[in-house]
Amino acid sequence: KFSIQMCAHAAQGDLAKLTTLVRNGIDPGIGDYDFRTALHLAASNERVSVVEYLLTLDSPPVDPNRLDRFGGTALDDAIRHGATTATALLRKHGGVQSSGHCDQLEKQRKALEALAKEERQPHVTGVAWHSGERRAAAVLRAELRPRLAHAAHTLEESLAELRLRLHMTLSLWGHPDDPLPLLQTAESPPATSGGGSGMESPQKVT
Repeated sequence: KFSIQMCAHAAQGDLAKLTTLVRNGIDPGIGDYDFRTALHLAASNERVSVVEYLLTLDSPPVDPNRLDRFGGTALDDAIRHGATTATALLRKHGGVQSSGHCDQLEKQRKALEALAKEERQPHVTGVAWHSGERRAAAVLRAELRPRLAHAAHTLEESLAELRLRLHMTLSLWGHPDDPLPLLQTAESPPATSGGGSGMESPQKVT
């Protein structure tokens, strides 16, 4: 929040509001979402008084060669936007273009990226952990676990009872170990003494 306000005041050349933030303990060198600092914005918009104020701060001092997300310094921005006075001020206070000290700026860029990743990680982890979906899933698991255990136990009891009844039935039919004869007997038509079609012949009445 304060970094965006700082950059906005610098871009508009509002030195009064900018100095108020600094007097209240806001670091004038903090960057926005693109790591652009107040110095980047002031240099881009040729806000000479703001550039001079930032470059002459002692506590805390402002790094004239702070990199933004795209690897650019405040001097790069000043030159790109034709801000000649800001360019001269930056050079006077040690400002360089990013191509002038690639190794140093690359180290700084990596350090900034590592810092940004470290700052984002707790937030990302917290959002994932406290998300509504995760909480709902945990509640659902807690509710279903005992129900599933009870259902499995009931099913096992039913299967055991079914096996017992089947064994008793097979034992009564004389086939305790092999249900196939029982099934064949159940499917076959009843035998007859006549050996014919299984139907009794009507008796002839005389």
